[in-house]
Amino acid sequence: MNVSIANSIVFDHGSNVGVAHIENIEANHVDQKVEIFLDNGSSIYKSGAIAPGYCINTININDNLNSGVYPATAVFTGYDKQSHKQLGQVAAQISLYVK
Repeated sequence: MNVSIANSIVFDHGSNVGVAHIENIEANHVDQKVEIFLDNGSSIYKSGAIAPGYCINTININDNLNSGVYPATAVFTGYDKQSHKQLGQVAAQISLYVK
């Protein structure tokens, strides 16, 4: 399963919206869901199912972060398109920048 996400996501201070470029590339044959965790373990974003060939350009995190840099992990979970059975996971290290 191939994954694609911006390795740095920038948020303006006071805004929970950032450009993430999360993509489930067309070569994948599974739906994907993405969850982003801060290094303290708290989940700040969950996507719905992303079909192959589709992307999510902007995300809205569920936490108001202070200015700074936040190391995080994006966990991609692949699902069978018919049975919705979980097929595997891939993690990508990213950084969140709040201006």
